[in-house]
Amino acid sequence: MTLLGEESWDTTQVKHYRDGKIVYVEDTSIGLENAPAAFVGLFSGKNVGKQVSVSVMSFDTGLLFWLLLLSSSSLCFGSELDIQCLKSVKRSLIDPSGILRSSWKFSQDGTTNSICNFMGVICWNPDENRILGLSLGSLGLQGQFPRGLEHCTSLVRLDLSNNSLSGPIPSGISWQLPDLSSLNLSYNRFSGEIPVNISEMTYLYSIGLQHNKLTGSIPGKFALLSRLESFNVSDNLLSGPIPVALSKFSTSCFSGNQGLCGVPFDSCSTSYGDYSIGIIGAAVGFVVGFVGALYISHCLFFLRDAPALRSVF
Repeated sequence: MTLLGEESWDTTQVKHYRDGKIVYVEDTSIGLENAPAAFVGLFSGKNVGKQVSVSVMSFDTGLLFWLLLLSSSSLCFGSELDIQCLKSVKRSLIDPSGILRSSWKFSQDGTTNSICNFMGVICWNPDENRILGLSLGSLGLQGQFPRGLEHCTSLVRLDLSNNSLSGPIPSGISWQLPDLSSLNLSYNRFSGEIPVNISEMTYLYSIGLQHNKLTGSIPGKFALLSRLESFNVSDNLLSGPIPVALSKFSTSCFSGNQGLCGVPFDSCSTSYGDYSIGIIGAAVGFVVGFVGALYISHCLFFLRDAPALRSVF
């Protein structure tokens, strides 16, 4: 068991977390605001902003934890990026109700406003402009997936649910939001396929994509999301087999997709397995038939020309 200080975190512990060696987290009430974003996937939202104790399975004997104190300069840099992030988000979204326009007011004289007071902005600590989460659900927002989120470098929770957002989920979402632990895009109009590289966002414990217009299949690589505890893709236009690793979720998490099959629904053997076998059989039959026809025509050619060949010799 390792008790982390109020304002100091060890990069080695981040590596242990990434390697899956951190196995236990306990809330002890103060100081988590300076933790790296990577740690947030380990605990629930009620523990945000608190100190934790972490149990690490380490096979390295004599391992020492060297604690690194975050410098004020890095915090300022983080603040500038977060402000840039919010400005980009605001510019890229249509805000018919004017909620963001009236709440997200940035200073014009170069000073730094407290963006932690902006509607829907959740900070690690009220005293610093470092964004933990964006909760922008049910604001009537329109447009496509907001741009500039990659500048929110500490972002771990994103909620854009119950809006009128459309277009594809960006294929580069995994590098834009690598430390995200909760993604809620439900009840919008997002279309296209679910990006396969979401499987690279290994800190995700919650994915909400229900009630959109998503097509294609559920990526099989989602099996790599070992921390996933909540998953919902109901009421879309998805088809194909449900990855075995996701079969632990209830039927309601997949309902409303006429083309999905496999546990917890009916087996895919009829609609996909037999279909694939039929395709393979047809292909083999075509090849065999083609070779057979070629052989027969070859034989007929020699039979037809046999008298002429005999007269020559």
